Amino acid sequence: GAFLIALALEAKHVDDYVGGAGGFDGAYSYFGATGFTQASTPSSWKGLVARASAKGGLFVPCVAPGYDDLRVRPWNGANSRGREAGAYYDRSWRAALESGA
Repeated sequence: GAFLIALALEAKHVDDYVGGAGGFDGAYSYFGATGFTQASTPSSWKGLVARASAKGGLFVPCVAPGYDDLRVRPWNGANSRGREAGAYYDRSWRAALESGA
């Protein structure tokens, strides 16, 4: 069968979608801009991993080398993140690994 992953912007989405009636096997944060949503904030990842795990599922944080979606969201400049010569990517990976995801 399929392994289904839902989009989660906040903890409530993990609670609603993962396992049980939600029917998803896990949730992911989608946005590579730290702080754009609760689910894209590294300090939230451990808690989201624990919530999903308690329901028999996974939480998958987005790891990105930077983030710039101005071509599709021209109003979203506040959430652009530079690559910082690879440092942003390194921090994202470290946070994801430390979350237990």
